[in-house]
Amino acid sequence: MTTSDLAVKHRLKQPTITIAGVELPRPEMVEPDIGKDCYIPTVSENGIGYGYFEWNSSEWRLTLLRKGLIHLAPENAKAWSDFWLGQIREAMK
Repeated sequence: MTTSDLAVKHRLKQPTITIAGVELPRPEMVEPDIGKDCYIPTVSENGIGYGYFEWNSSEWRLTLLRKGLIHLAPENAKAWSDFWLGQIREAMK
């Protein structure tokens, strides 16, 4: 990452949405550039909380985009994974 990339990253606040009183990073709404690193929330036993791939315009990845599952930062995808797990745990009480 270049110095200018870092400057832009810290200058622009990540847009958020609020669900059930929890502020979450807004998923991507437009197609990323081909080859861009992308992350999706996962709920698995490995504890990572996100999956990774490089963007291409396959029908499957476009479906993930339409469903609001694409993020450009791993911490954003993990925030959603943590949210889902919290909601599940709360519902099971």
